[in-house]
Amino acid sequence: MFLSLVNLKLIEMIPDLLELPHIHLDPAILVVYYGILHHGSVLGSTSKETDEGSKYIPMLYCRTAAESFDEELAWRMYTYACEYAQALNLHNLDAHNAEADFSTLDEAKLDADRKGFWELIQIDFFFRLLFNRPPAITDSMSKWRTNLPWLSGSTPLDPNGVPTVTFIMGSRLTFILSQFYQQLEKPNSDEATVRVKTEEYCHEIGRLFEEYQLEEWIERTFLIGSKADSWLLGDVAMTGYTYVIFMLRKLAVLSSNSPRPVSCDADIPESPLAVDASRGLLKIVCMTIAQNPYPETMCVLLGMYRVYVSYACLLNSILRSPDVHAHAADIGLLERVNDAVRKASRDEKDFRPLLKAVQSLSMEVKRKLNDASTTDGLTLETGFRAGMGY
Repeated sequence: MFLSLVNLKLIEMIPDLLELPHIHLDPAILVVYYGILHHGSVLGSTSKETDEGSKYIPMLYCRTAAESFDEELAWRMYTYACEYAQALNLHNLDAHNAEADFSTLDEAKLDADRKGFWELIQIDFFFRLLFNRPPAITDSMSKWRTNLPWLSGSTPLDPNGVPTVTFIMGSRLTFILSQFYQQLEKPNSDEATVRVKTEEYCHEIGRLFEEYQLEEWIERTFLIGSKADSWLLGDVAMTGYTYVIFMLRKLAVLSSNSPRPVSCDADIPESPLAVDASRGLLKIVCMTIAQNPYPETMCVLLGMYRVYVSYACLLNSILRSPDVHAHAADIGLLERVNDAVRKASRDEKDFRPLLKAVQSLSMEVKRKLNDASTTDGLTLETGFRAGMGY
């Protein structure tokens, strides 16, 4: 993440600079560089074109600590990034005073800094929603003076470019989540009122995806093997689906008497909206693992998108249904997820408990499916015998 806050040209030069005795590289940029190498090592061979390769950075510069399930370290590193951004005055980029000389401003750099700051905002809400963390920078939004990129700059806008579209969609998702928290944190908010508003926000995310035909776009990018675009589009889609699931999950805190209630992994939303979002997310999970069948991919999906929550949500809807046969498509989807997880884990011992749990849950679904088939068979046989007078 934070692509716009990283000097891409410097990253590309580092291999040539490492062995020069008279060049000193700051340890911080080396951490970024080796983090990029770590994530890039699992992508396999790709196009060597510069414009194509540069699109991988959002995925490569991923939140390594969170992927490793070290939420505390991930949060601490993120707060440091926020402090750094505010020290650079990124939250006041457009607070021009009357004496400013606009001719000396580098619009391209300003636009990149704006984009970097808005990426930080997106991650702030992500941490608040998934990790129950307090706001690091979104608690003072009224004091910011930083516009969205491209709205006031001279940078040409490519409305069909994947990086452009994913940033716009990500920003709109962030605004939706901001509205959700404003509603959630109103004094004397009751669950009934907030639930209605939350469901409206979930529908708004669905309309956003339909507006850009996101699911079809993702399928096309996976079919043609465009790893860069499929990662970018898949990320914004999985983020949106995750927002839907976890916003509905957050509603449980409204009925709690705790002064600081938090949601936990046992809180599985039963809303049809959450079930639909789980389907959408798990379909992308299958495509992502098929294209990148590595344990590192599993870390990203489990660590950042909490896909086990969406898995549990869809599974729960199947097991609670009075007609299991009506969920044949969902059962097939879970089986594809199970196969993908087994393939990607590559017998890594850290994933063995997960594989055992997935196998056990799969057996439970099959058992209920067989029980339903047996019951249906007995019902038909009893009805037939009664009709024949036996």
